[in-house]
This record gives sequence, structure tokens and C-alpha cells, in this order.
Amino acid sequence: MACPDCFSGFERTDAKPAGTETTVFGLPTYVAKAAGGSDNTTAAAPKGIIVIIADLFGWQFVNNRLLADTYAAAGYRVYVPDFMAGRAAKPWLLDTLQTLLTPSKTWSEAVVSKSPAVFWALVGASSALWFNWPSASFPRVRSFFEQLRAEQASQADSGGGGAGGLKIGVAGFCWGGKHTVTLTHKENSHLIDAAFTAHPSFLSLPADMDRVRKPLAIALGSKDNLLSVEQVQHAEKALLKLANQFPDQLKGKTEVRIYEGAGHGFSSRIDRRNDKQVDQARECEAQAIAWFDRLLVV
Repeated sequence: MACPDCFSGFERTDAKPAGTETTVFGLPTYVAKAAGGSDNTTAAAPKGIIVIIADLFGWQFVNNRLLADTYAAAGYRVYVPDFMAGRAAKPWLLDTLQTLLTPSKTWSEAVVSKSPAVFWALVGASSALWFNWPSASFPRVRSFFEQLRAEQASQADSGGGGAGGLKIGVAGFCWGGKHTVTLTHKENSHLIDAAFTAHPSFLSLPADMDRVRKPLAIALGSKDNLLSVEQVQHAEKALLKLANQFPDQLKGKTEVRIYEGAGHGFSSRIDRRNDKQVDQARECEAQAIAWFDRLLVV
């Protein structure tokens, strides 16, 4: 399920996205081109393709675009599609949740300041959840990956070189984590080559872990309200068991990393005035890049 932490955090103001907006397979998409690759008119091809399935703030949220730029700087072509059909949560929800989470000095102050915030938080959050429930939105996700896989297979078969036949990775955060894990399931696993998710929501455990058939790395905070440490440990054991059952697909290709003291959203909506949060977010970025370098780069 989702929780208030899915809508809380901070919007970045320290940098501006460097990519472009276009339409990819019928969806509005932010594209960050690989640094030093053929995407930037040099001889080398991108290492691979990473598709970010964003949190509930969606493809236009600056934090998600800057994360795409970080992956692109590591040599990947990165897509951030609008899998929410224009129904993402609005960034003003971050300020609204901040108002709700800030302690009030008096009862009267709480009534005056928090009553409107409660109303707008319910309106904004429920709207985003209603239109983007995983079962309703996954067909858009699957369709995008089907077309992307077909495109890359076609380019590889044509023998044209360049960026053809690239491996495909998926990185999902919060809401996007559910779709990311679903893409590793047997019936969808042919669409991707590797998956990474940080602080996923909406997971059904242990069922979602039991169906994993493609390399999967998970980053979780020890204080995540959606997944207890016990649930995380069970998930890790389930993945190790699967690796023994399906060694060709998963042996040495699953990873669960716990970030001590981190909460839900620690990889993408941090308070950049907090050095520890900044360090953990960067460590999570490095974890994802190292994972994809290992599994996508031929």
C-alpha cells in the first residue's frame, strides 16, 4: 500500500534537468542522453537503456529528472515515461504534508493551519492513487516495455551497429517499485534484463518475491513505514531461495541493501540540508549504477 511518506519530502532546487521532452511509444517521456555515448554524437554507444518508473510525483517531477541525468552521466540512455497518463501527484503536496507533519504549538494553531492541509492532502493523494492504482496502470507500463524490447531486437537484427540491441534495465521508486518487481515476474521477465528498486510500495509479500525471475536489486531504509525489517529479511531469504532454484537466471543476481536510519523516499525526496540523507541518496545512486553496469553492459 501507500502511506503519507509516499507524498512527503522535498523538491530539488539545486540543479536543472539537462534532458529533453519527447514522445516515446505514444507516451510523453523525459529523455536523458548518455554522456560520452553515440547519443551525444561520439563514436561509443550508450552502455544500455534504463527506464525509470517514477514515484507518485511522476515524469515531470524535477527530482526524478535529475536522477535520470545522473544515470545518463554514467553512460546510459534514460527514459522517464508518463506512465500515469497525466495524473501524477502535484509537487504542492510536499508542502502540504510538511505542514501536517510539523508540530503545532497550540490546539487552536493546529486547527487553523492543519485543517485545510488535511483536506488538500486527501484530495491530492487520493486522486493520484485512484487514477494510478497498480492494476490499472500496469498495462501502460507493459506496453512501453514490449515496444522498447521489439525496437532493440529489430535494431540488433538489422546489423546497423550504433545503439541497436541494447540491454534494458528498469529502475522503480515508491509507486514505480511495484511495477518494477512485476516486470521481473516470469510472465514479463522477457521484457527486461535487470531491475532495481528503492523503497517500493504496493508490494504483496511474499507473493511478489516468490515470482521473481530476473536479476533484482532492492534498496530499503531501516525506518521505512511500508516494509518492516522482518519483511525485508523474509524477502531477502526468498530471493536467495529462488537463486538456488533458478541458478542460470538468478544465482548471484539478487541484492537487498538496507540503509540504516533511512525512511521511505530516501533515494529521491531528501532534505538536501541533511548531510546524512544526501550521502545515502548518492550511495543509492551508486548502487543502482553499479548494478546496471554489472548486468547490462556486454
